Amino acid sequence: MNEETQALFQREGFAGLFITHSISEAVFMSTRVMVMSARPGRILSEHEVPFSYPRHADLRFDAHFGELCGEVSVALEGAHGSEASHE
Repeated sequence: MNEETQALFQREGFAGLFITHSISEAVFMSTRVMVMSARPGRILSEHEVPFSYPRHADLRFDAHFGELCGEVSVALEGAHGSEASHE
């Protein structure tokens, strides 16, 4: 489904906002991943995704892909920790 959505974006020539809770899906689909806080909804960090299009499923096995997913995961954990301290 992700590959088909990307093909549609490319073919039709438009950008879109894609919201997901899956880190690997966010990195696979995006040119930029933003980590947001829950309340209030603020951008806490931004991560550029350097992989070119078209992307194929085997990208998920690339070491750089895994590293970027790890960076986003750490940012999410930091966001969750900072929110917990505010409650």
